[in-house]
Amino acid sequence: MNAKLVICIGVLAVCHTADAAKCQAPDGKWYPYHSPQCEAAAESAFDPRLELDRAVQMREDKRLEYDAGFQQQRLDLLHLEHQRKMLELEYSTHAQQRSLRMEERKVDLLESEVTADRQYTREIQNDARIQRNISNIQQTIDLRKDAEAARLGVTRQQYDVIRNKY
Repeated sequence: MNAKLVICIGVLAVCHTADAAKCQAPDGKWYPYHSPQCEAAAESAFDPRLELDRAVQMREDKRLEYDAGFQQQRLDLLHLEHQRKMLELEYSTHAQQRSLRMEERKVDLLESEVTADRQYTREIQNDARIQRNISNIQQTIDLRKDAEAARLGVTRQQYDVIRNKY
């Protein structure tokens, strides 16, 4: 008997919740299922025109979503293209800088070679002057010896012998 009582109480409880069930109308309020507002909402839920409008709206939403995705991909592609061009410019700049540094090194080497050539030319000119000066001094010495030998009345060879002895 206790089990039948529990079942009866359960059935009555379910029936009470069935009366309490409500639906939400388009105005946002909740009404019992047997009210005209719920019936109107149920009828409008199956209206083919509304279903068609919803399908069109869903299709337009999907199209806009795909279009937005396409535009984002296009933007990403443009961004990547911009990055590639920037890297290309950077590499080009580095290559030009390396080329410029190499040209500067060549100019520096050429300048140092020109400086070394000038120094060598000066040294050769100085050596030539020194040789001329030595030659001039030697000639002056020889002329003095000749003049001294003539003053003494001897030949140059005799003068050299006399001079080397004393």
